[in-house]
Amino acid sequence: MEEFGYEREAAPPTALQHARASAECIFEVGAQTLSRVPPAFFRYLQPTNLAAESRWIGRAGQFCWSLRPRPADLK
Repeated sequence: MEEFGYEREAAPPTALQHARASAECIFEVGAQTLSRVPPAFFRYLQPTNLAAESRWIGRAGQFCWSLRPRPADLK
């Protein structure tokens, strides 16, 4: 951006900030993947057990939501 005449509004990110952002990204992808496992299990191996599938979907969603990092001001 500086090559095109724009000024920086903030300092460039530090290595620690890059590492934290990468870790959060990896965690989020893992949480999304984990939340899809129970529905896929019931959909392909027990397609007629809809009550159990619904329970698993709810529990997986709650579990993944509880693991997500929250902003400091909401703690």
